[in-house]
Amino acid sequence: MEISLDDYLGQRGLRSPISGYMDDKWRNMRLTARGQKRFEKEAEAAIIEYSKLRKAAIDEYNNLVKSGEIIPPHETKLEALLSVARGHPDNEGTQAARRLLKKRYGIISW
Repeated sequence: MEISLDDYLGQRGLRSPISGYMDDKWRNMRLTARGQKRFEKEAEAAIIEYSKLRKAAIDEYNNLVKSGEIIPPHETKLEALLSVARGHPDNEGTQAARRLLKKRYGIISW
């Protein structure tokens, strides 16, 4: 099976290097000093746990690559841009890939 590290991490919900634990917790923060310390301790624990999970998933991916169960993609930047450029024309990523292909490589047919 051919899969990239980003896709492998994405399947496990670990694609982002940042956990996102704090994203929804910054709103309306009116805490006492003790509450603030507890909040910071919980946030630090969540960040450490996420980084451990992510590191374990990366190690698992590397072990699967070494054993031959997973083959990392051997796609060049040009091939990656072409695959994105074949997407839906309303998608911003597709439009950006098409602009880059036209500017860098002079390719206008996807």
